[in-house]
Parts: sequence; C-alpha cells; structure tokens
Amino acid sequence: VEEIAVRRKAERGLDNRMSRYGWQSERDLFTRKEPGHRRLATMLNDVLGKAIEGMAPPGALAGMELVANGWVNVNPPGGYNAPHVHPEALLSGSYY
Repeated sequence: VEEIAVRRKAERGLDNRMSRYGWQSERDLFTRKEPGHRRLATMLNDVLGKAIEGMAPPGALAGMELVANGWVNVNPPGGYNAPHVHPEALLSGSYY
C-alpha cells in the first residue's frame, strides 16, 4: 500500500476508459523493483504457472514461456472499472 501511494504521487497514471474516477498505473507490475511489487509478481507468476500447467495436456507447454502483464488500479469510494475484456489473454483476473 505504501509503495502504491508513492507511485500515485510520482506518476500521473494512465488515461483509461475502463477506470471511472480511479487511478491506473503503467502496465509494469511484473517488472517493478519495489519489494512489495516483486513479492506480489512472484506469487502471481507461480499461481498462474500452476494454473496453466493444470489445464494443459502433458508435454504441451514444452518450450513455452509464461508472459504476464499487470498493473495497479486504485478506486476511491464511488470509483470502479467498467466491464471489459482482455483480448489475447488466456487468463485474466484481479487481486484485491
């Protein structure tokens, strides 16, 4: 939470039609160096990898690389993200 507060003060955030009244970071969650961001990215990569392995037939993932994209949304009271899709994504989700 502290790392995100620092980012919100330093970064303008993205103009995003999906976010209503909120702030959205750059899509750089998985490359950030802050300790909390790194812990979360590592955990998510592990969970995503296990989920994909569980869905794939044996051997189907040989030679493939997991590519993840993530960002931070901060919505104040009354703020929200409009319904939308994530095209070209095998999995998408939110961590609260």
